[in-house]
Amino acid sequence: MDNLGALLATLKVKPVLVEKVREAQSQDEKLNKIINEVRNGTRTDFSLRGVETLMFGDRLCVPKVGSLK
Repeated sequence: MDNLGALLATLKVKPVLVEKVREAQSQDEKLNKIINEVRNGTRTDFSLRGVETLMFGDRLCVPKVGSLK
């Protein structure tokens, strides 16, 4: 018996580490201050990428959390 058919699947990959860093950024007092300054335009050396991820140039800002470093 021949089974001719097709399989259609979608795979969505979500970077877990970036998600954890973004979550830790939201809990860091210093980084929250910078995020607010970027939002209101008073800070231009940092930027927000994607869903509120704080960047310095092309570098991800990682809070001082041992499990992330």
